Amino acid sequence: VEALAAVESFATVHQLVTTVKGRLGAGASACDALRNAFPPGSMTGAPKRRTCELIDGLERRPRGAYSGALGYIGADGSADFNVVIRTAVLSGLEEGGAPRIDVAAGGAPAAP
Repeated sequence: VEALAAVESFATVHQLVTTVKGRLGAGASACDALRNAFPPGSMTGAPKRRTCELIDGLERRPRGAYSGALGYIGADGSADFNVVIRTAVLSGLEEGGAPRIDVAAGGAPAAP
């Protein structure tokens, strides 16, 4: 852990940020690391795999980018990702479509 709950200050908010760096084991890829890092434990407390299954059964449609990941995997195998929160998604711009903006927010139940 390079930085644990470090305070990053911005004009209107102070954010706690933890930076974790590591090296992959032999035969592991950046995709393997990303797949095993989700669902993130920092979203609403503890949305582990079972909680995500419960949410999928209760909600009428997928959450999309909300509480997913945004980032890149470089050609050299390096990767940088973050957890997506407070994000607006613009869609419907295809020919003839009406623009639509979705903003996701909410909470999740915690399952044992």
